[in-house]
Amino acid sequence: MVSNYSPSDIDKRLREFIKDYSVPQLSGVDSLSSILIYIPQMLDEREAKIRAQDSRIRERDNQIREKDGEVQRLTERKEKYKRESQDIQRQLDLAVQDRNRIGEDLRLSQETMTLMKEGHGRKVAEMERQMALMEEAHRHELETQRTILQDEINRFKNRIASYDTGNFRLITDENFQATLESLAQKISNLISYVPRPEPHSFDSSLDPTGYLVRNAQQGTRVWPKFIRSICWGIAVRGFFQYPLGFGVFGTQGEGFSILSHLYETIAIPSPSDPNIRVLPNDKKNNEGRGFFFERMLGGILNPVDPNKVEGFTSYFLANIDAVAEEMVQTLQKCSGYRLDERAPAQIASVARGLGILSLEMGSQPAHIILEGCSHGDWIRPGDMFKDEYETEGGSPVQVDLMTEPCMVRIGNGREDLTTRKVVSKGNIITLKTAY
Repeated sequence: MVSNYSPSDIDKRLREFIKDYSVPQLSGVDSLSSILIYIPQMLDEREAKIRAQDSRIRERDNQIREKDGEVQRLTERKEKYKRESQDIQRQLDLAVQDRNRIGEDLRLSQETMTLMKEGHGRKVAEMERQMALMEEAHRHELETQRTILQDEINRFKNRIASYDTGNFRLITDENFQATLESLAQKISNLISYVPRPEPHSFDSSLDPTGYLVRNAQQGTRVWPKFIRSICWGIAVRGFFQYPLGFGVFGTQGEGFSILSHLYETIAIPSPSDPNIRVLPNDKKNNEGRGFFFERMLGGILNPVDPNKVEGFTSYFLANIDAVAEEMVQTLQKCSGYRLDERAPAQIASVARGLGILSLEMGSQPAHIILEGCSHGDWIRPGDMFKDEYETEGGSPVQVDLMTEPCMVRIGNGREDLTTRKVVSKGNIITLKTAY
């Protein structure tokens, strides 16, 4: 291959090479040999520099890639923070909106509460005004009723004080005994209408002393006695809770209030116990009381207008209905709700008879009293009550059941105020034998 360089160009380039690479200054062939020796060294150095440069370039490239990765991560993080910032801003905006809405709701609520308070205050004031008017009207009504009641009581007392004995109708002991025995028989007749339920279906609250359970071995004999005891318990509470006719209207209601108030007005402390109030036992009071209840009895038995029920007659009939209803409901429970459909009519008849008897007892100047006894009481058989063995005298026995009360007359209400006579003996079942 022919060189394109002239000898002078070659010389010039050699000199530059020698200068650039610090080749020792020799002449002739030695100079060329030196150059040839240094060329490989120079090439090695150049290659080493190139490799070093390449290494630095690769290292820089790696650093650039790492920086690029960091930049990418920073960019991603920046985007993430930007998104989070936007979410937070949206939440803040929503919170501000909620706060504004809550503030508005609170304002409206406060306005509503203010209006409600004002309205409530007006309503309370109006209600208090109406209550005051109602209270005043009620107070006036009570005063009026109290005045009317007191006037009635005063009239009763005046009528008692001015009683004329000329129209007095005496009821003999024999008549009272016959009436009581007739009612006792009617009550006994009710037993056939009250079938005994199975023990597991019987309401034990009707037998709080456990009479039926304690005497279960006696079979059917205990049931009639138990039913008679139930019926007489209702009868005594319904018509004879207060003595001498004052229990004829029962123990509640307007009629009861009138009679109980009259009773308390007339009653005096008992000579034997000042804490107990009893009716005075003297001729004037006895005859006056008898007159009062006799007039009441006559108005009920022989009303002026049978179609017009008012006053004492309405109280009397209301209590008869109440006692009859209580007896029907109680016997329904006793029978396990299998009471004979004929029973209510018979019970109503018994209740009316008991009410008439209460008035008849009150209409007599003498003190005619029904006396009963309760489970656990001690009595002497034969005096006022008969036990199941018809015992006379002997030691006292303890009562298990009372199956019929005793009727007693004290004096004649006039000259004799103390003589005590048993008109009709009662019946008991003793706890000792429980038979």
